[in-house]
Amino acid sequence: MHPIEMKTSLQQHLENQPNYIKNQALRLIQFIQSNISNTGLGVLELALEAGMSERQLYRWMQHHFNTTPNLFIRQIKMERARRLLEVGEYSTVSELAYALGYKQPAYFTQVFEHSFGVKPIDFKRC
Repeated sequence: MHPIEMKTSLQQHLENQPNYIKNQALRLIQFIQSNISNTGLGVLELALEAGMSERQLYRWMQHHFNTTPNLFIRQIKMERARRLLEVGEYSTVSELAYALGYKQPAYFTQVFEHSFGVKPIDFKRC
């Protein structure tokens, strides 16, 4: 594993949840991963997958994971970005950003740096 870690770990939150919460969260994670390149992936799509309204999903995420649906999606995307950078799957940061559903590589770089404390181009060099 790369020495740079995320500020919070979704896995730690999952470990402390009852099975029915874990199962719902894992289903949502799988949905996000299956649709990760979709630029339209957002709270509405996640709420529909969860069988909740957007507001219910927001409250559920806050209660069980102390996060918002948008941050949940972002965290899944950033974890995937980190893994893809570690294995060198993409030759440029722009390719990686587009593969993860970001329309603007500069915004992807900003989010990555906020998550890991280093820009993706510098992460690749480590």
